[in-house]
Amino acid sequence: MLPGWLTAMLVLLHEAWSIKRDVHIRFLKLQVEMLKERLPGKPVFPGDGPKVTWPI
Repeated sequence: MLPGWLTAMLVLLHEAWSIKRDVHIRFLKLQVEMLKERLPGKPVFPGDGPKVTWPI
């Protein structure tokens, strides 16, 4: 059986290298950027910004 600290370290490393987590973090960052663009005084026009394709 592994010590608790080693198990925690392995779980944290696994999360850090997780592809799914990386995609989720990038999506959250994109959402923040989009919301910042919509702040008052800075209008957003359709067609501006990065193109995002969603899986169907």
